[in-house]
Amino acid sequence: MEAIIELGFSVLARNLVFLLALVAVHNMVPPLAEKSRTRNRVAQGLVVGFIGIVLMMVGFEAVPGTLFDGRAVLLGISGLFLGMVPTGIAVVITATFRLFTGGVGAIPGVLMIVGAAGLGLAWRRWRLPNEVNVRWQELLVFGLASQVITLGVIALLPAPAAGELFRAVGLPSILLFPGVTVLVGLLMIRNERERHHLESLRQSEQRFRRLLDEAPDAIIVQTEGKFTLVNKAALEFYGADSIDDLIGRPILNRLDPEYQEAGEQRIEKLLNEKCSTSPMEQVHRRLDGTPVSAEVSAAPITFEGKDGALVFLRDISERKRLETAQREMEASLREQQKMQAIGTLAGGVAHEINNPINGIMNYAQLIVDSVDAEQPEATFAREIIEECERVANITEQLLRFARHDHQSHSPARVGDIIERTLSLVRTLIRREQIRLDVSVEDDLPSIRCRAQQIQQVIMNLVMNARDALNSKYPGYHENKVIRLHVEQVERNADSWIKIQVEDRGVGIDDRIRDRIFEPFFTTKSRELGAGLGLTISYSIVNEHGGRLWYRSEAGEYTIFTIELPINPTEQRTRVVQMQPVEGNDLQ
Repeated sequence: MEAIIELGFSVLARNLVFLLALVAVHNMVPPLAEKSRTRNRVAQGLVVGFIGIVLMMVGFEAVPGTLFDGRAVLLGISGLFLGMVPTGIAVVITATFRLFTGGVGAIPGVLMIVGAAGLGLAWRRWRLPNEVNVRWQELLVFGLASQVITLGVIALLPAPAAGELFRAVGLPSILLFPGVTVLVGLLMIRNERERHHLESLRQSEQRFRRLLDEAPDAIIVQTEGKFTLVNKAALEFYGADSIDDLIGRPILNRLDPEYQEAGEQRIEKLLNEKCSTSPMEQVHRRLDGTPVSAEVSAAPITFEGKDGALVFLRDISERKRLETAQREMEASLREQQKMQAIGTLAGGVAHEINNPINGIMNYAQLIVDSVDAEQPEATFAREIIEECERVANITEQLLRFARHDHQSHSPARVGDIIERTLSLVRTLIRREQIRLDVSVEDDLPSIRCRAQQIQQVIMNLVMNARDALNSKYPGYHENKVIRLHVEQVERNADSWIKIQVEDRGVGIDDRIRDRIFEPFFTTKSRELGAGLGLTISYSIVNEHGGRLWYRSEAGEYTIFTIELPINPTEQRTRVVQMQPVEGNDLQ
């Protein structure tokens, strides 16, 4: 008898190995999406059924035709933790195999399979949804109940076989299997808790990921100064095709160099002081190098066990563009209002000047007519008339400026205008040791303009260049050159005549850049200029539908550029006046 009991304990111990395989099966099949759960449950049932067959194959045959093994523990635990589908499949498999093996214990063996599985399912039903909170004491009671069913089924065998089987396996069954049930059950509970925890983490991560990807602004998590997590908006913000283009890369590399030092200090503050930073504007660089303006705010977090920051970036490029356009519009409107006011003033001044000028000219003409032409008085009188005509011409321009004169334009060749202008100043410029470098493209088309007014604009620019060179180089110098270049350019589907007047003189000081087109503003002495040249030039070019602007660096150079449209229209004139123009300094 002792040998039989010892053999029973040995077989049951071997069963324990396969019972523990149930824990491995439970751990190997993670919870998946809803559509995959049925498939996983079927797979679990097939594996549990296979383990049941193996248990019966290594079971203890104390009486011929009977098998004693760990089926009751296997199917009870399956019913309690795996549920209806896996347990039902396992019952079918194990019951079929037991019937196939036959013997006097076949029917009782099937009843034992059904009873143990039914006990587990009933217990699960009673415990739902708290099977993960089952205590070891309850598992012990469950294991004893399972073995009571097993011993009850043994009682259904014929009397001699039942008695002999009771003596062989009764004690091992009561002593070993409840403890095995507790051990396997506790392992299943631990696995189930881990599964629930992982599932909760997975769902939480999915919700967090969904919130990130649905956010309209770019959101990134940085740890150790590198990208650790990014949302879809961040990929679009940086022009990245996938997260691999950003994850693990230094975040400072995506900042414009001008902002990198401040960005590094900001990261240090987040890590050391553990406080959120107020929103600030930065310029970031997309992967292709394109700059993008952003409003950036950040808060310190701990992510995957590392100190870092949750960073929010809002693309404000469009807002900045609109703000710039608004500022330019306001500046243009202010300029127009100022020019209107100056026009009114200029008209009044011109009318007041014309009358005395006419009187002076008439008196000078009387002197010329009354004396010999060779006498000095006649020469002086003619010079008086010439200067008065120059003043009269200026007042006429002031009147046109005040009236916004829009008399009809006529075709003119720009080359002829340039030549007539330079013919008036070439001698003076040569005497002051200034070299003229003139280049005019061949076959330039004619433009419709007021030739005299365009000539006046070019004259003003050339004389300004001359004054700048004389201020920097009182005597001869190799850089004492005025370059005048004329060419045809295409822009915005239109053709333009581009005239540039360049000098390497004193340049324009930063402090007066915004004032050089103001009426009566001048850096020269009042004897040399009244401060109306650039104002009138600007007005003339605008009336022709063109643009006038400059680039300059104090002490180095100044380049004034005129662009005049070929065949201008009234509509283009209105539009061009409101457009921003090129150059470092726009006017």
